[in-house]
Amino acid sequence: ATDVKRGLAFMPLVEAGHAGSLIELAIRYVISNPALPTTEIGIATLEELQQATAAVNKGPLSIHALAAIKKVQAGFVI
Repeated sequence: ATDVKRGLAFMPLVEAGHAGSLIELAIRYVISNPALPTTEIGIATLEELQQATAAVNKGPLSIHALAAIKKVQAGFVI
């Protein structure tokens, strides 16, 4: 339940047009970090592979999107 709630906290970034979906946002967030040379994601279907490929092809997120993500993350209590 906490994971879903935290995931939905990023929905305003999708609504603002930074990504087409939460999945796209997550994939583009990961590729926005040049310190990560590889990324492992779970893909079960051809459609999921196509979605992931499309997200990667859109490239990293903008600095504005990354700043908005940091603000959302700051609200999480660890």
